[in-house]
Amino acid sequence: MARHEYPSGVPWLLFALLFAGTAGKGLYRPVGLGATANLGIPDSSFTASGQSDDQTGPEQARLYSASYGGGWVAADSNLDNTDQWLQIDLLNPQLVVKIETQGRSRAQHWTTHYKLLYSNVTTNWTVYQTGGADRIFEGNTDRYKVRETVLDPPFHARYVRFNPWGWYRKAALRVELFVCRGPSCLNPALPSGDIVPVGIGMRSSLGIADHRMTCSGHLDPQPTGSEAEAQKAMDEGECPIELKRELEAQRQRMAAEAAEAEAKAAAASNDSPSNATEDLVPKLAVPLLRDEKCDQRYVAHQGRLYNTAGGGGWAPDEAREGTWLQVDMGKDYYVKGIVTQGREFADQYVTEYYVSTKASDALMAETYSDAGGRPLFLTANTDHRQPHTNWLDKAPLAQYVKIHPTKWKAYPTLRVEILVCPGSAVDCEPQPVGVGARSHQSVRDADIKASSALKFFAEHHGRLENTAGGGGWIPDHYNNPDGHFLQVDMKDLLYIGEVATQGILHKNTWTTTYKIAYATHPAEWTDYKEDGQVKVFEGNRNQNTVVRNTFTRPFSARYVRIYPLTWSWVPGLRWELYEVMEESHTFSSVEPLKMPGDSMGMDF
Repeated sequence: MARHEYPSGVPWLLFALLFAGTAGKGLYRPVGLGATANLGIPDSSFTASGQSDDQTGPEQARLYSASYGGGWVAADSNLDNTDQWLQIDLLNPQLVVKIETQGRSRAQHWTTHYKLLYSNVTTNWTVYQTGGADRIFEGNTDRYKVRETVLDPPFHARYVRFNPWGWYRKAALRVELFVCRGPSCLNPALPSGDIVPVGIGMRSSLGIADHRMTCSGHLDPQPTGSEAEAQKAMDEGECPIELKRELEAQRQRMAAEAAEAEAKAAAASNDSPSNATEDLVPKLAVPLLRDEKCDQRYVAHQGRLYNTAGGGGWAPDEAREGTWLQVDMGKDYYVKGIVTQGREFADQYVTEYYVSTKASDALMAETYSDAGGRPLFLTANTDHRQPHTNWLDKAPLAQYVKIHPTKWKAYPTLRVEILVCPGSAVDCEPQPVGVGARSHQSVRDADIKASSALKFFAEHHGRLENTAGGGGWIPDHYNNPDGHFLQVDMKDLLYIGEVATQGILHKNTWTTTYKIAYATHPAEWTDYKEDGQVKVFEGNRNQNTVVRNTFTRPFSARYVRIYPLTWSWVPGLRWELYEVMEESHTFSSVEPLKMPGDSMGMDF
C-alpha cells in the first residue's frame, strides 16, 4: 500500500501516472464523488504580488468561485499602484486563445482594466500587445457577469499574469483561460482546433457556459413592500450575507428615525399626539433592496440538472403557456434525449413539454413532431427531484434546443440536461452535452449514505473538494459503538484501486486513520485486508491536504464504506474513490479480477 499527499486540486491523472507503481501500471480515474475532481490547475499554481486578507488569496481566483472571500483581491486599493499581479502556472506551455474574467462574488469589487503578461520562465515576461503597443484589456463592470475576451493573436506560454490597471473599490479577479488543443493548433495564428478551458474555473467541467442558456423570461421575486415579504425573499433566496446585514442595518436606522419623528411630532402637539400627526411618522416598511445575485435565483442557467444553487431551477416570469428554456450547445449535435427535473426546493415541476430545435445553418427552428407532422408532447416529471428522460428517436441535428412547458404542477420550473451524439446518430452511446450542474459526476447525492450525519454536514457533503454545507461529512453521534461510516453505491461493479481523503473545510477537524469495507450486496461486507489483517490506513493531518492511498490488492465492488477510526477532534472527512482503468495487475496470491469497464460513464 502506498500513501501519497498532494495539494488540493492537483489533476488526478497526473498523480495516477506518477504513483501507480505499487499496484501495477494501471491508470486510475475518479469514481465521481469529488466535487471538483475535474479541475486541471492546482491551487499551488496560483500566486500573486499580495492579497487583501487571508480570505482573498490567489487560489480564490477561479472563475465562479464563491468560497472564502469570493476571489483574489489585491493588497493595495490605491489606483496609482499598477504593479500588482495575479499569476497562473499552466504546468506546461499551452496556446492560450481566450480569457474570461469576473469580479469578487462576496463584495462590490472588480477589475475594470488590466494588462496581460506571459512567459515560459518566470524571469522574462512579455506584455501582450496589439499594433506594437501594450494592450490594456477591458475588464468587468460588475462582480458577477463573465467578461469574455478572444485573443487575436493567441500566445504560447506556461505562465500568465493579470496586471490590474483600473478597478472599482478594490482590484479583484476570478479568471478562466481557454487553450487550443488539436492538430489545427499547430498554426498559432489561426487556431481552429478544440478550444477548452485549461481547468482554472470552478465550473470548467461544464460544457455549456451560463450565457448559452436563455429563456423567455424569469421569475424575479423581489420584495415589494412589507417586512414579512422582504424577510421571506431573503430566507428563501441565496442572497449574500452582506445584503442581509444591510437589510437589518436599514431596519434599525428606520426604527430610530421613526422614533425620533414620533418624538418631534409629540413635542409639536404639546405631548398629546393625535391622529393628525400619524402621517408624520415614517412607516416601518422594508425598502426595496436589489442585489444582482438575488435577482438571478431563477434565471436560465439555474436550469441545470441537479442544480441546487439560487432558487433550485429555472422558473419563467409567469405560469403560462408560451414560456421556454433554450440551450445553445455551441455546435451541431445529434440530440438523442432530454432529461428534466423540477425545482429543488419546492414541489414544482413540468409534467409535459414539447421541443423545438435549430441547426447552425438553418434559417428557422423545427418542432419535434410525429410522422404526420404533429408536434409530439412529451410526458415529463411526476415529482420535483427524480430525473425523467425522454428519448428522441429521430435524433434531430441541432445547435439550439428549446423546451416549451405545456403542463405543470404548481409552477413550470425546470432543470435539464441534453443527451447528444457528436458524430453520428447510429450506434452511438449518448453523452450529456454538459448542461447539468453535476455533469462531471457519476455518483448521485442519493447514492451516498452514512451511519448518521450532523446538520449542515450531510452525507453528500463528503465529496472530495466539496465546499458546500459545512464542507464535509460529520456523523451525528460522536461515540457510536457500532462505528461511523460513509458509504457509496456506484450502481455497478467497479475495480477500485485507490482512495483519497480530506478533512472538514469549515471545521478544524480531520480523520487520522480509517479502514475500508466493500460489498457486491449491501448485506454482505468484507473488510479490506493486507497480509491477512484489516488494513488501517493513514489519513489526514490537516483540513485541506488530499491524502491518497493505493490498494495493493484492488477489489471489485459495487458498495464501498469508509470507517473513521481516529480523528483530531470529531470524526469527519471528504473522500474520492478511483477506478483502475487498465488491468495489468498480477499478484502471486490473488487471481486478477475482471475490470467492469466504463458502464458508469464516468466522464459525464
